Amino acid sequence: MAKAQAIEKHRDDRDAAKETYELASGALELGILLASSAIVTSLPWLALVGAGFGAIGSVLGILGWTAPHLIGG
Repeated sequence: MAKAQAIEKHRDDRDAAKETYELASGALELGILLASSAIVTSLPWLALVGAGFGAIGSVLGILGWTAPHLIGG
């Protein structure tokens, strides 16, 4: 019984980490898109918003690794 509970906990940790990584990936993709758009349109505020999304994505990626249940359920 204890082994089954350990396996379930490991599965739940992986699922939570996956959800957090998906959020991180989305934020990083938005950051890249906005930074690229800033170059094309010469609007510096887009680069700042893109940097913000990049920072959020980086934090979410680290949280997915260190504390997967904090964001990902």
